[in-house]
Amino acid sequence: VLEPLLQNLKAVGRYGIGVDNIDVPAATEKGIVVINVPSYCEGEVSDHALAMLLAWVRKIPHYAVEVRKGIWDWKTDQYAGSTGRCWDFWVSERSPDA
Repeated sequence: VLEPLLQNLKAVGRYGIGVDNIDVPAATEKGIVVINVPSYCEGEVSDHALAMLLAWVRKIPHYAVEVRKGIWDWKTDQYAGSTGRCWDFWVSERSPDA
């Protein structure tokens, strides 16, 4: 379906950091330039990575599934323990003296 369009295609633009979802060698072979926006959403990507780390430390996905099943088995002391582990990780990664 798209093959006739490829004859006139000059460039493929990727609105994002990477081009790993584009077959760059195949595009280059056909004379198609591949471009991207290397600084796109840098802050958002790092925010998302940190949010995923915190969700994992707090076991939010696990508890979300449990709550949907009608199970509420929250350990009250787990919050403080998770905070300690997260803080220890943060300090050890940020400070060479920790």
